Amino acid sequence: MGITTIPFSYESCKTSRTQITERVSYIMVSSSIPTVDIHNKKIVVLVDSFYVYNYENYVLYRIPETYVYTNTTTDTNGNVINRKILRSEIKSHYWAFKAGDSTGLRFDSLGSNVGTKFNIDSLIDEKTSFKQGISMESYRLFDKITDSADHFFMEKYVPKVKDKTTPDSSFLYFRDDWDDVNFSFAKDLDLQKKSKLYKFRIVFNPIPKGEYPFDVPRRELIFEIRKPELKNSEQILELFKKVKDQQALNK
Repeated sequence: MGITTIPFSYESCKTSRTQITERVSYIMVSSSIPTVDIHNKKIVVLVDSFYVYNYENYVLYRIPETYVYTNTTTDTNGNVINRKILRSEIKSHYWAFKAGDSTGLRFDSLGSNVGTKFNIDSLIDEKTSFKQGISMESYRLFDKITDSADHFFMEKYVPKVKDKTTPDSSFLYFRDDWDDVNFSFAKDLDLQKKSKLYKFRIVFNPIPKGEYPFDVPRRELIFEIRKPELKNSEQILELFKKVKDQQALNK
């Protein structure tokens, strides 16, 4: 298990048993990854999130992107002398497709009337599928906490053999009542545990000065699926219907 092999994946063949005709299900997928900035001698935390909606057998990804507007001054050779950030804003784009299809429709905003075609594999590869999956073969189970009443259990793992690249501990959080969540960090673990892996934490203990030119504090990578309240269900449902209508016209 490592920073570059986080195995997000979409279970394209499964639809929620709890969905009804006008119901939109909704999850948020977030990550927080601290990285060591050797040049500036500090920890930089990379935070990311995206949102997944399901309606009937259609899927919609809302992916926020940050746009930074700058005023740049260059010399006669084109070298940057000064760059001033004027403002920044976050815009969301919407990527919709029918489960099992190879292409979908991308919308620039929630209010867009017409979508442009995109290849689904490119979206899945970029945001949700990192090929290698989670393997715990190099780790041993150290502790387990179970709360049956809350349909929850947590497993703590430690490495069998520790080296500089191995995390000091890993925490995996599961729920056995999330059958309606069609998104998976690790389908193999979901099947093995008969529960949904909805959160995992990868912990690196502090590193004294030596390996790096400064003391590196404790770092914790966090990946999590959440179920926030859906506040704009009518607009999301309208976008799903636009997708269905446009795909019907393109057939």
